[in-house]
Amino acid sequence: MRLRSSAFIVLAVLVSMALIPMISTAGYVPPFSVTATAPTAVSTGSTFNVTFNAPYGFTNYTLTAYLSADNLSGISSSNATTIHLNSTKNDVLTATITAPSAPGTLEITYIETANFSSSSVRSENSLSVQILTPIIFHATLRNSGNAPIYNVNVEFILNSVEVGNETVHEIAPKSSVNVNYTYSSSTYLNGKVVLNVIQGENTLNVTVANTQVTLPDGHNYYVTKFYYGTVPNYSWIYYVAGVVVVVMVIMAMGAGKRRNIPKKPKWKK
Repeated sequence: MRLRSSAFIVLAVLVSMALIPMISTAGYVPPFSVTATAPTAVSTGSTFNVTFNAPYGFTNYTLTAYLSADNLSGISSSNATTIHLNSTKNDVLTATITAPSAPGTLEITYIETANFSSSSVRSENSLSVQILTPIIFHATLRNSGNAPIYNVNVEFILNSVEVGNETVHEIAPKSSVNVNYTYSSSTYLNGKVVLNVIQGENTLNVTVANTQVTLPDGHNYYVTKFYYGTVPNYSWIYYVAGVVVVVMVIMAMGAGKRRNIPKKPKWKK
């Protein structure tokens, strides 16, 4: 009899222990927070990706992203200003966006929902991407020889730092080829994302590894300078100088005029 009662107690304990996880996990929904990965800055009219990362283990992922800026001219026509993405089980969703043609700040507000068992979850967040006007570097390469030249590498060096390169697959004999490089590297300046150039005079060095290829000055390298930003207005200096000259002339004229003091009569002492 004692054995039966002891077995019954053990069985009851085991059943209760098995029920504890079932009771504790009933209705539990894990946290659901979505993050987005995107470049800090892109050039006007360029194409870039935004990746939305949701927690794994949910189903029926549905995302809506809203794009806004002061000027949305040139924004991706396929997505317009609203993006819709969805997946049954994939927790990573990617949107391809064409940046506006005007510089500014592109705000992306994204809302994503999903299901966990019979529960629905929702996450809302936002990010911003700076749209910058790039600088386009130009170079004209010439092949003065009688044979074609293949795979010519052109390096663009800005302020002693190589910022990019382009490869020309072929330059025909006795001909020239124009090469363009779009520079849009960004940096932080006074808390703002700006183009990574000097606000003022910059030095650009274009170099070609092949000595048979020449640039406009007849060498395989070329150095030029350009000014980025608003050129200072020095006209106020000439204005101030002119004012100073006028004042000095007036003072000189005033000093040249002597007061006409009548002579003292001889009969007065």
